[in-house]
Amino acid sequence: MQGGGGTPKLGKGLFLGAGAKIIGEKTIGDRVSIGVDAMVYNKQIDDDTVVLRDYDSGQIISRPRLNRKCMAQKYFDIEL
Repeated sequence: MQGGGGTPKLGKGLFLGAGAKIIGEKTIGDRVSIGVDAMVYNKQIDDDTVVLRDYDSGQIISRPRLNRKCMAQKYFDIEL
């Protein structure tokens, strides 16, 4: 395929907030939450990570999950 970009590999329990975007071919791990208007651009995201957009600076912040359950587990009441 010429000029085409691949698609990312998405893990189990991925949560995307409104306006969240994933661009590129990197892996997005299991139980990852990507917050409102955050964009992951060609970056691998490890399991159990939260990605947020800081509205004051516009920076994208990644940090380890603080809660035992991810958003998908809480919303659907399932174990992953």
